Amino acid sequence: MEVYIIRSMSNSYLTSDGVLIDVGARVTDITKVAREHGIDIKYLFITHYHVGHTRYAHEIAKAFNCKVVASILKSSIIEGKEKPKLQAFFNQLYQSS
Repeated sequence: MEVYIIRSMSNSYLTSDGVLIDVGARVTDITKVAREHGIDIKYLFITHYHVGHTRYAHEIAKAFNCKVVASILKSSIIEGKEKPKLQAFFNQLYQSS
């Protein structure tokens, strides 16, 4: 398996098996890399919620008709059913530093 990095606002990674990990890169950039390497994107893995990892998720899922895989804990935010809680985000950031 090969892994291709797609540099952007937040890096995305595309495997030769058709798995895209995180979507900080634009659809056009991801499409270019996928076509260059003959990759059919089947899955989009979102490692965690923040804009750099989810920004283009809807567009990617629609463009490639791929399945989106994410933690159930953040699924309502990723699906747009709930807004992220800013204070919780800052608490998480503070705890990780």
